[in-house]
Parts: sequence; structure tokens; C-alpha cells
Amino acid sequence: MKYSPHIVIALLAILVSACAQVVAPTGGTRDTQPPQVKEVKPKNESLNFNREQTISITFDEFVKLENINDKLIISPPLEHDIKTKLRGKNLEIKFEDTLKENTTYVMNFNESIVDLTENNPLDFTYVFSTGNEIDSFVVSGRLVNAFDLKVVKDAWVALYNDLKSDSLPMKKMPTYIDKTNEEGSFEITNVKAGKYKLLAIADENKNFLFDKPTEKIAFKNEFIEVSENSINDSLKLFLFEEDKQKLFVEEKKEDGPHFFIKLSRTIDSVSYNFIDTTQSEVLLLSQVSKENDSLHFWMKNIQFDNYRLVVESADFSDTIKFDTDTLTKKNKLKLTNPLPSIQPYYQSIKLEFNRPIKSFDASKVKLLNTDSVTLDFKIEQSKRKAILHIKASLQQDSSYHLIIADSAFTDIYGFANDSIGKSFSVDAEDDYSTLEVEVVNEFDFPQFVQLLDGQEKVIQEHKVDSGKLTFNHLKSGKYNLKLIIDRNGNGKWDTGDYIRNLQPESVWMYEETIDLRPNWDQEIKWIIAN
Repeated sequence: MKYSPHIVIALLAILVSACAQVVAPTGGTRDTQPPQVKEVKPKNESLNFNREQTISITFDEFVKLENINDKLIISPPLEHDIKTKLRGKNLEIKFEDTLKENTTYVMNFNESIVDLTENNPLDFTYVFSTGNEIDSFVVSGRLVNAFDLKVVKDAWVALYNDLKSDSLPMKKMPTYIDKTNEEGSFEITNVKAGKYKLLAIADENKNFLFDKPTEKIAFKNEFIEVSENSINDSLKLFLFEEDKQKLFVEEKKEDGPHFFIKLSRTIDSVSYNFIDTTQSEVLLLSQVSKENDSLHFWMKNIQFDNYRLVVESADFSDTIKFDTDTLTKKNKLKLTNPLPSIQPYYQSIKLEFNRPIKSFDASKVKLLNTDSVTLDFKIEQSKRKAILHIKASLQQDSSYHLIIADSAFTDIYGFANDSIGKSFSVDAEDDYSTLEVEVVNEFDFPQFVQLLDGQEKVIQEHKVDSGKLTFNHLKSGKYNLKLIIDRNGNGKWDTGDYIRNLQPESVWMYEETIDLRPNWDQEIKWIIAN
């Protein structure tokens, strides 16, 4: 049978088209196996290694490198990155540094080598010695944050054999290193017998030095003895940031005759003086914030003017320039926070205004119950003149209406409030929980316990004396307890100082989460061993 040439060409075109179609894979087992090392030269744990030698590693499949100079951990550390050359299934490594004599080196590749298709990481450590023996001692433990005892990952833990220099982490590379893992654990292997200083550094600039004021550090006060007769397998380090922050003006704000400055940290005491004028001529009122980190100045209501002010403390002095202006009718006296719809039964009604209050007329304030009966109350002004409290005998699980008439409150500039009305209800004691905590320990220092909510915010705080600690009026939710050993008795947690060989104040966290429910009293006995 004969075929037309046109038919033959058409059939060939269809055949070629079918062969060229891309067909999706039909499936198969996913590769989960990491690459394996088939051969390494010089062999692992080689002796008398020298820097001129090239390390050659051959794998059973094609591999690629993932940030090897960041992930690879070499102990003792090197000043320069290694040089690598990857050809197919073979990796070559060369050193730029001069290696130390009679020293065991450990190269932990730390998931920096993965297979080509599925990125399965290789777990591989290469050890060699520039001397006649492989050192084999191990120092291990855990690194936690000193303030909250949370584990710290990706920090360098270091041993130093220089026992004389106080500033060695600032100036000298460590003798041995390791990096903490996800659980905060570290294991420095192949250590030579001897005495060492043990530290940890959250090294921001990756130079193995403690040389930035914001870098965190941890250290053991005593030296670590590494020998056949010593056990160094459960050491604990507490990481902290030193209080080296310089005091400075972090923020300043001008609002009419009101001037506000916020400092970079809290202060014990502060003084100020006006330049080119006297305080009595221009200042109505000044206040330091409750947190001792900011100052408020309410100047006399003078037409636009500018001032210079010197603010000083023990380690700080700054001259601040600011401008003021007069208030206008638009600058109303008003509440800075809205009145709540639900009033806690154990608290007074809090009024917080945007400016200090000079006077008030209680006859222009009315508190009514649901029967429109007027209730007795009194108004008390706090030391912070912008805050006032309305105190009355309110019934639990009841509703009320507060009416504040126009001009009931007048500020220090003579401005008065507009009328305010608010209906609210009072909750009940049954809506809350009580927690009693008995703390048992033998610490000789002052101590206090903080109650933390689920966001780790301090809800209440009590000094530890004899007897139980009672935390009242707690909303339902999850809580935790923190105990702080207050060595200097200043009522707050204090950080450490490396040069002064001063550890941060010790912290203990209650091991269990406390789950509180409404109308539920709970008792805890917290025993802490020294």
C-alpha cells in the first residue's frame, strides 16, 4: 500500500508532538536521607596537621553549601573565613590562618552542607590535631536569659585559657567555642586539660569579642577546671545586658505652655535650672513621672516665648531649648482616658485630665443610682494634680450614672471642662480570684515576688516577709510567679557587670502555669532550694 507524502508528514508531526509533551511525575518516595561522607582526607582525627594541607571531603551524592561561613563552627575560632571549592561531589577546604601548635581543632558543619534536590542537611564533625594527640575533654551546659530564665539560642559560649586579664573578652579571641542550640544547650568538645574562664557572648558583630555596649554577656565567677577528676557537664550561664546605656533626652514635646521631656532610662534624682530667667517668673508647676524617667513643665500662659533649661543628675547634664505658646479656646480641658463602662467594685472612680487641676466644685458633680437617687461622695485630688478620685459607697452588681456639669473642674490656666455624662455598672467580688503564695527558701537577702499575666506583664508585686503573700482582685486567666533576690534592697531587678565580676540578681520562675477562675481562691506553697 502506498501513502501520500502529505499523510506521512502529518503522522510524523503528531508523533513528535506527543513525544515532546511534558508529563507530570507519577509519584515516588521523597528523598529524606542526607548526603553521606564516603571519604575524607586527611582522615578524621588526623595528627600533626598543618595549615598547608587541604581537607578533601567526598560525598555519595551531589551537594551544595548553605551559608557555610556563618553556620560552620570551628573551635578554636579562626580570624579569617576558610576557603572552599565545591566540585560535584567533592568539597575542598583550605585555611588562611596560622593554626596553633599542639592544638585539637573541631569543625562542626552545623547543617551547612545539604543535598542538591531536597536540602537534607548533613550532620558532620571533622576533628584534627596540629600535635601528637587528640584532646578529648568536654565542657557542656545551658545558657538562659538572666531576667526571665528563657533559653538563649545562637550565642557563643567560650573558654579562655588566659586567667590574668580582666578584659580578655573585649580584646582576645576565645581558646574554644561553641554555639547554643534551640534549647540553649552548648557542648565544647576536644578541650585540652587545664583551667579556663567560661563566658557566653551574644555577639552582634560576629567577631567573637565583647566590644559593643548592647551585646549581652554571661560568665562564671570561678575558673573551670578541666581534668579527669572534674565534671563539667551541667554548667549554667545567665546572659544579661550591662547597664551601660548613657542617659540622654530621648524625646521632647511642646504643647502650648506645657513642655515634656522623656529620658532614656529611669533616674534616682534630677535637678533643673532655667537659664536667663528665674523659675518663679515663668513656671507654674513641674512634676517627675511616676516611673522617674520623664519631666513635665507647665509654664505660665505667656505669649509665644522660648526657654533654655539645664537638666542634671549624677551622670548627666544637658541644656534643652524649648518653645511655648498660649492656650486658646480650642485647647479644652478634657479627660485623657474615657470613663469605663464597668467599674471595679474595689476602686474609686478615676478622673484623669490633660492638665493639672487647680480647683473643682463638687456641687456640679452628681452620682445617681438606677432610681435616680443622688448618692453621697467625696472628691480627692492626687499628688499628680491632673488625677482625681470620686469615692462613694457603691453596691456590687449595680448600675449608676455620673454627671459632671460644665465648669466643674478648672485647670491651672483657668480653662474648665465641658459637661460629661457616663452610665456604668459595678462588678462584684465573685468576678475575681485570690491567690495566696507561701514562699519557702533560706536566702538571706531581701526578695520580692511578681505576679505575671499571660503577656508577662507584672500585675502585682509583694515583698517576701514571714507569712503568706496575698494577690487580690485577679481576673480569670493564666498567670506565673517570679521571685527576685534583691541583693541591694532597691526594690527592682539589677543586671550584672563583667568588669566588676558582678552577677545579675538571681531570678526564680514558678514551674507551673497558674490557671485562675472567677470566685476561686487558690493557695500555693513554693519551695525553692538554694
